[in-house]
Amino acid sequence: MLFASRRRASCARALYVVLGSNLLLAAAVTLHAATGDPEDLLGLCRVDSLPQDIRGSLSRNFSSWKIQEPTDLSARARTRWAVERPLMCPGIAAGHFQNAKSSSYALLLIPANHSSATYRLLIFTQQSGQQFYGFKAVAQGDGAGDVFVHTVPTVRFYEATSKWVSRSRASEAVMFVDSAAQQANLYIWADESYQQQQVNYQ
Repeated sequence: MLFASRRRASCARALYVVLGSNLLLAAAVTLHAATGDPEDLLGLCRVDSLPQDIRGSLSRNFSSWKIQEPTDLSARARTRWAVERPLMCPGIAAGHFQNAKSSSYALLLIPANHSSATYRLLIFTQQSGQQFYGFKAVAQGDGAGDVFVHTVPTVRFYEATSKWVSRSRASEAVMFVDSAAQQANLYIWADESYQQQQVNYQ
């Protein structure tokens, strides 16, 4: 009886240690992501994770551009980006932005040589019944270090997006965040094009 009681106590202590270690590890990963530790951010923005047709299009049409990576972000933007869950590449948002059957990828591109602070936002979508992806350029501007993209369900901002959602078959949208502003832009597929909608977001 005494042996069983001690064994239970020992197991409980071991469980607390494991849970505590996991919590500390999660906190450390978030902190490193926010501060831009290359060891923890390595691999988030691997271009070879994209479909081959998109990689080919980038190589042919945007050879002097690269995908926005965590280390390209300003300190303010990196801290803001690090709170997003799941934590994904700041330059890639994947989802079903046009319909439930076709995969889409929003890519935030910046000059590969960092010659300027410009950016371009492209959304690639697999064409119905085809293996290739067409793309649409939906935004461009300056201040690349302050911006990132993320996938969000349209219901998350239903009040602001309801007028578009009612005319769309998409349940997900691209959220374009400017960490220097208090608003974000959503890009929602409706009426055969991407509609831009501002939402309050910090």
